Amino acid sequence: MSANSQFEYQRINTAVDEIRILSLQPGTFDCPISCTISHEPLQAVGDYEALSYCWGDPALSQEICIDSAKFSITEKAACALRHLRTTDKVRRIWIDAVCINQSDLDERLHQVRHMKNIYENASRVLAWLGPEMDGSGDGIALLRFLAQKVQERRAVIPTQPFHELPTSSLRSLLGILRRQYWSRTWIVQEVAVPQKEPLLGCGRQWDTWTTWKNGLYQLYAYKGMYSGPRKGDLPPPQQAIIPDLPLVHGFLDLDRIRRSVHRELSAENPTNLLDILKYTDRKEASDPRDHIFAVLGLIKTDEGANAVDVITPDYAKTVWQVYCEMAKFAVESDRNLEILYFRNHIRGPGLPSWLPDFSKRSDRFPPNAPDHWHKWSPTNYRPGISYIDSGHFPRVSDDLKSLTAHGRIVSRVHRILNLTGIRVDPLEVFSRIRSFALPGKLPSYWGSPELFYFKDALWRTLLGNRSEENTMPCPGSYRNTFDQLMMDTVGDQSEPSIEVQIFLRAVCNAVSFSETGPHRCLFMMADNRFGLGTPECREGDLICVVHCYSMPIILRPVGNHFEYVGDCYVHDIMNGQEVPEFALGEGWMSFTIC
Repeated sequence: MSANSQFEYQRINTAVDEIRILSLQPGTFDCPISCTISHEPLQAVGDYEALSYCWGDPALSQEICIDSAKFSITEKAACALRHLRTTDKVRRIWIDAVCINQSDLDERLHQVRHMKNIYENASRVLAWLGPEMDGSGDGIALLRFLAQKVQERRAVIPTQPFHELPTSSLRSLLGILRRQYWSRTWIVQEVAVPQKEPLLGCGRQWDTWTTWKNGLYQLYAYKGMYSGPRKGDLPPPQQAIIPDLPLVHGFLDLDRIRRSVHRELSAENPTNLLDILKYTDRKEASDPRDHIFAVLGLIKTDEGANAVDVITPDYAKTVWQVYCEMAKFAVESDRNLEILYFRNHIRGPGLPSWLPDFSKRSDRFPPNAPDHWHKWSPTNYRPGISYIDSGHFPRVSDDLKSLTAHGRIVSRVHRILNLTGIRVDPLEVFSRIRSFALPGKLPSYWGSPELFYFKDALWRTLLGNRSEENTMPCPGSYRNTFDQLMMDTVGDQSEPSIEVQIFLRAVCNAVSFSETGPHRCLFMMADNRFGLGTPECREGDLICVVHCYSMPIILRPVGNHFEYVGDCYVHDIMNGQEVPEFALGEGWMSFTIC
């Protein structure tokens, strides 16, 4: 080929699962990038490094030279190769932008199916976060300092006062954690499957996974130390940084996934599916099907199977089909309905009512997951989990349109109160709650002894029976604060007491993520019990418990089937009170949910 010709791919041999390896030729940082490319069977490939990086804008490209021919790649891919290139030796790299013919759909499918093996078999995975910028070198220096403290003490409890950490370095480190790299869905598999821990690089500085883990766990510990009132103990510059510390979650979630992938499974925990979906829930993908395809290689069963063996990555499938296949795999592999937790409020059109829309990065209801990620077992007893024979496990139909579950109707939604505005004017909302719960009664009536159990059910429902720290059940000390709010005895205070502030924060966390986002609603059932449900809830909806799900659910009768509205909190049925101890009790029925 002449130096002016365009590089042309040679077809890979799918019969022996070939992959391409890019040999990056040595050179100085600024000289043109020159490479050669080879085809090698995946099972017999020599040592190579696999690159994990952020593609960047495809419209911004640079030319490199492959086998003496021109080839265009994104600016970010070219930047990564420049930082990886050495001045004295060839570097063998697998990089998706070059090693996969992106215009060949059949080849893309073949390589996607083997992506797990490509990263698993690499001699090292290189997670490149981008070039050095905005003081990132100072941020990395602080990371190493924090990691060293953990190594010296063998504990993540900080010894260095937070106000002594350099503010500029903290901002730089948090700036690295804001980079687009952490939001990509595909990076999860790329860093999770390798047996040998990946290296993370920013510019030309490379550190081990353990260094990042220790440093960021140390930083996260400061968040716990200075949350709530203690934040005021810090100087203003450090106070301003505390709200940004949750950025470390992006990495810590990846670390949890790595541990999940390499952890042994058991009959009680037959897959790691829910762990994976929980931590990849808010990642981004350019193709909505990649929200599933990108995690298939991570999901395994205790029988040694892999989700990619059951759900074949195929971009000819519709998004609806891919999501339904994942849901069916989840229901049948784990033998439970915990996949319903991911069913979101904001959804694309045409999906079955029970199906999660994995492409919507939306705040779900409830805001917090059930207190544990319950798998079905005879001894695991929650609202809809009890011993049943295999013939009554939940199942998804072969045409992927309906979900069948067994359970019982507890009651019907009788009245509903919208809680919107609670973050702006909580006293006004609590006035509406009082009128909703006991219409026509004076505030002073809330002090009546005969309302003790009635009030207990109401305030625990408003909180989902969780404290501000997300522990269950709520502390009984909340009851007095609730009484003050309901009797409107805090309205004349110039500033609410700490107890009132804590209580209101806990209620707001149970009801919504933000004032602009959708709010859960308070409902009263036909038997005068309270519940907290999704904003789509309507009068006449059915409150049900179903086998193999850890939350009560709301169903809406539609002809001869039901629509799934969402799950809910209903006081006094959260610990299996409505579930009989025998296999299928009186009043239990089969629900066909479409």
